Amino acid sequence: MELKIEDVDDLCTGAAFLGAGGGGDPYIGGLMVKQELVAGRKIEIINPDELHLVSLLLIDVKLQVKYNNTTGKIFIPDIGSPQGDCASPIWFIFYLHKALTGVQFDNPRDVTLDTNHDHPYNKRDYSELVSIDIRYEHDYSKCNKVKLTIPKGQNSFLLDQQYADDASWATTVKRTKDSIKDKVPTGLKVKNLFVNCDKTEDNAVSRNGNISWKNCKFLGSLLGNEEDIKRRKQLACAAFRENKAVLCSSKVSLNIRKRVFVALVESIFLYNSELWSLSCAENRKIDTFQRSFLRQIIRNRRISNNELYKAFNVEPWSTAVKRRRLTWFGHLNRLPDDAPAKRALAEARRPYKRVRGGQRTTWLGTVAKDFKAVNTTVSEAIIIAQDRIEYARLVHSAMAPGHQASGGARAAHEE
Repeated sequence: MELKIEDVDDLCTGAAFLGAGGGGDPYIGGLMVKQELVAGRKIEIINPDELHLVSLLLIDVKLQVKYNNTTGKIFIPDIGSPQGDCASPIWFIFYLHKALTGVQFDNPRDVTLDTNHDHPYNKRDYSELVSIDIRYEHDYSKCNKVKLTIPKGQNSFLLDQQYADDASWATTVKRTKDSIKDKVPTGLKVKNLFVNCDKTEDNAVSRNGNISWKNCKFLGSLLGNEEDIKRRKQLACAAFRENKAVLCSSKVSLNIRKRVFVALVESIFLYNSELWSLSCAENRKIDTFQRSFLRQIIRNRRISNNELYKAFNVEPWSTAVKRRRLTWFGHLNRLPDDAPAKRALAEARRPYKRVRGGQRTTWLGTVAKDFKAVNTTVSEAIIIAQDRIEYARLVHSAMAPGHQASGGARAAHEE
């Protein structure tokens, strides 16, 4: 709710009676608020739910300090943020978000020209147009070519992502990238926030260019598909070695060892696996990797694959990855339209010119192949995803026996 200048006097009166003026005479604070409003600044009042959250963090806070096995006495903090490290990240996220909203940089794309449908560039006339040949609806099996026109500026794309203290941007225009690198540190410095240049990465992604971007770690995962799988294998092996005494002990029941394996090894390997683009060969390698662990735990290397899965009552990791991928696809399509992931999906589904030669396996292509097995297109799946129950039935059907093979040597293009 936005604060109006005519409401300031009532706010000051209430603060005086309730003793909630923040210290000092509320009249002085009221004059300062009025001055800011006259200058054109907008001031928002938090809603009751936000106020309740703040009260939980600040009211009647009691802390204890624990070092090794020694716990100190309970004390009540009366200086700074009462919640200490618990509340500080929350305040920082709010502060960083507010600071970043004040930073403006060059973006040649005019979002007001976009329309709310899958392919926003084929229903309007613009000046300064550039033409490309594409095939309609991503269906390259048909020979019906459609001539579309795309405005030069609208060819650009900018995606901003902020998670905790990590801020990142993805853009198709070098000028925008240079503007971000120049203006963001300066804009944050005004708010006493400083960008760590030593940890700042600048990567260019292209089909035949430098592939160093694949080793960039973002939110715990490497951007490259093969690179991230390789790293996950290394982390899973390290976790298995660390807990091998329990996992391979004949004194511990198989059920307990299975639960330890799922909690400490499987969870590490499958982290963010819903974003992997997997071919049939890669699925087989993942399952082989999983079975190597299971055979060590059960201490029987001659057991068949089917009997091994039955003994542990688990599914192949390739099946788990597929289920995660389809579940994430449904969640993704229920996000708000302005969510970064939802905007990235819309951009990925735009028409594009197919390059010569074999096509690489893509995440959308893998999803399309998953749904193709149950005679459903990606566009239909997006509509069904709005209904959680119906989409759950669709996923259950796609996961049924006989529909498990997913991925291929070539990309399966969206229908």
